[in-house]
Amino acid sequence: MHALTCFQRSSRPLFGVSLILALLLALAPTTVLGQTADEEEGPSDMDIRRTYSLYTEDYNNEDWDSAAPNLRWMLEYAPTEPFNDDRNYRRAIDLYTGLAEETESEEDRIAYLDSAAVMLSTVPNTLEEQEVEHNPYRWEMRRGRFLQEYGNELEGSYDNLENAPKHYERAFEIDPERLQTYYVNEIIKEYVDRGDQEKAVAFMGRVEELREDDEEVMEIVNRERDRIFDRNPGAFISYLEGVVEEEPENTEAVSQLFSAYMEQRNYSAANDLADEVLEMDPPAEIYLDIAQLYLEDGDPQDAFDTFERAEEKDASVLTAEDYHSMGEAQADLGQLSKARTYYRRALEEDDTFAEAHVSIGDLYVEAVSECSGEELGRTDSAVYWLAVDHYEKAQGENESVTNSARSKAQTYRQYFPSTEDIFYRDDWSEGESIEIDSGCYSWINESTTVRAR
Repeated sequence: MHALTCFQRSSRPLFGVSLILALLLALAPTTVLGQTADEEEGPSDMDIRRTYSLYTEDYNNEDWDSAAPNLRWMLEYAPTEPFNDDRNYRRAIDLYTGLAEETESEEDRIAYLDSAAVMLSTVPNTLEEQEVEHNPYRWEMRRGRFLQEYGNELEGSYDNLENAPKHYERAFEIDPERLQTYYVNEIIKEYVDRGDQEKAVAFMGRVEELREDDEEVMEIVNRERDRIFDRNPGAFISYLEGVVEEEPENTEAVSQLFSAYMEQRNYSAANDLADEVLEMDPPAEIYLDIAQLYLEDGDPQDAFDTFERAEEKDASVLTAEDYHSMGEAQADLGQLSKARTYYRRALEEDDTFAEAHVSIGDLYVEAVSECSGEELGRTDSAVYWLAVDHYEKAQGENESVTNSARSKAQTYRQYFPSTEDIFYRDDWSEGESIEIDSGCYSWINESTTVRAR
């Protein structure tokens, strides 16, 4: 077993071939190399080619012990020869990891890996300073793969080395199209595992910007982003706010941000964005959200107008609830007949939408309040029959609606005409059907059954 040199880690960067030689001396066998170099003239081309050929053959056969002395000579006398590139440095790192894998000594293994880590930390800067031809992308990937495989065995306090995903991310920035899907996923996973969801989302936004046409990559990005947003809606909002800040004309992003504000009940922020969204002519669904916001904000006319714009854009997206909201807007505007029209449309869309029956009953109660004046007459009382009819129709599977409807029905039954009231009306007979369609109530035009309270 060869003697190993202990290396002191420094807090400042280590550059130059001297460090590499110090590392490789630990690998040199006791035999002396046949070739030397003149200190003034340097090695001859023949010596360089012969030594390169000898170590390359051993390197290709993964005979690390035999390759070590000739590789050491190359790094000492001709580190970038014969092609003026970084291959001798890269192979030295392969040699260290190869020796680490072969040794049975845990101490020796750590020493070899430690030396490889120091080289990975310093060599790229050396290459940059010496203007040696090299590929920064390949070096970042080499650093990342080494740390991914061996990082847990080392202390990790080397200058210029962080963690594997960080080097993969640097490689991505150097050549976004080249980084494989696996490594993109590793970068995202690292941020998520550390709980740094904001940086994970930011990186995914960068990937989308540069690789949006790559279906495989975008499948991962969309999946992981949805997973983060499902767990942390705030992260989704932060992401969208960043997109909108960078791309204020991005209709999709602005619309999504508005919807996200609505889902989080941040109505103030949604309201601030509403006018801007409408100017972009968003999808019909967004019109519906804005209309609902206006309605809840006490602006029934703008609410109704916006519902109509949504219907004009795509009537198929309106639900029973949307039509019911349009009815509420008309009711708030005092348009009782128009309000009932939309409540009825809600029932046409979904005949089980019990809230519409409650709302129609409420309209009839409101009509009595507007038409009766100071004294409740027999005709006024008859309208309560219709109100209660609808409250009774609303009682079903929805417990909260049923309880409300039952309570209202009980309240207004006490205002039904009395037996005497019915007696004095020639056109009324208990159990028979009559039409409510006269005077102030002509717009109702609906039949009900005569009954005493």
